[in-house]
Amino acid sequence: MLHHEIKSLLEYAHTHDNATIYTIKNETPWHEVTHAAMIFKDEIGSQLGGPYGSVMLNCLYDNVVDGRLTLLGSEYLQPQSVWGRLTLVNAAIDDEESYYSYMQQLMLVPVRHSMEGVMIRIQPSEYKEWIRIHKDHVKTHNIIQFFSRLYNWYRQLPWIKAVEFVGITSCSDDIALLQPLVEKHTHIIKAFEKRLNEDIKSCNTCDNNAVCNTINSLFQKG
Repeated sequence: MLHHEIKSLLEYAHTHDNATIYTIKNETPWHEVTHAAMIFKDEIGSQLGGPYGSVMLNCLYDNVVDGRLTLLGSEYLQPQSVWGRLTLVNAAIDDEESYYSYMQQLMLVPVRHSMEGVMIRIQPSEYKEWIRIHKDHVKTHNIIQFFSRLYNWYRQLPWIKAVEFVGITSCSDDIALLQPLVEKHTHIIKAFEKRLNEDIKSCNTCDNNAVCNTINSLFQKG
């Protein structure tokens, strides 16, 4: 439902002076563990997002290039940096309930699994993700391995056909590129919640008409 905006963002990202494109499904992923790490302040080797600027957003998108990562910034783990992650997922959506359920599942993927020496915290309502990496892993790991592990986690969901990422570790100006998408996505999710949870008798009594027209077009057949 944000296809035009996503397409424009991808076109900009692919021509960005600081962009590198990777095929992460062929990369060695970050090692997975069964329990999440608790990393204290004196153990931090790298910190992504948090107070330094963070935007994390998942979107359904038809034209996904499976396993592609467009990274704006360095692949190496810095002591601290901004963090932006746009995850694009191609999935078959049959109804509104499925769409809403899928979006909730996508949001929780990073905290339902664990990487060695990595602590991930999310603020779903704020579209933020904060990552701490233990100092023992900074020199032996990188952003590409991190995204490769994320890719494997997302692809485990049976309804997902393909996954693509845009990652940002460069600067706050590049993080701001995702903010318009976040604002529009927020309106769509709120409209979904209202449609699913309230018994609306007439569209004339609702203030979500513009967004609902977009939602309706998603489920039109033929």
